[in-house]
Amino acid sequence: MPTENKVAMSQPAVKRWQLKGLIPGVEGESKAVFRPFVVLADDFDRITAERDALHERLNAADQRIDELTAQQVESRVITLSGCEFSEHELLRTAVRMVTGTSRRGTLRWVAMKDAFCCGSGVAHALCRRFGFDPDETVKP
Repeated sequence: MPTENKVAMSQPAVKRWQLKGLIPGVEGESKAVFRPFVVLADDFDRITAERDALHERLNAADQRIDELTAQQVESRVITLSGCEFSEHELLRTAVRMVTGTSRRGTLRWVAMKDAFCCGSGVAHALCRRFGFDPDETVKP
C-alpha cells in the first residue's frame, strides 16, 4: 500500500474510497477504529453535491441582499421639533413600534395592516422591508 493511502492516526484526512465487497482483515474492534476514516465514494459525492448546492444558495442570497441594499433610495430628511429624521428612519421606527396591549397575540402583519390602513400584501412587504417577520406575534 503506497504511503499516500495510509491513514495518519494523528491527522485524519477525508479520502474518497470505492469499496467492492468486504474489507479483508477489518473486523470487530479494528472495524470500529477503521470506519471513521473511510468515506464511501457515493456518500462523499452526495455530501459534496449537497455542500455545493448550499454554497450556491448562500451566494445567491448574498447577491440578492447586495442588490436590495443598492436599491435603497435616499430618503428625505424631515425636521420635527428641531430634530432631523429621515423618512426611512421614521417609517422603520413605526414598523418596529407597532405594539400595545390591545394588539397582544396579534400577528405583526395584521397590526401593520391596522396601523397603516393598507392591505395584507403591503403589510407583509413593510415587515420584510425593515427586517421583521410578518408572522411573528406582536409583544406588548
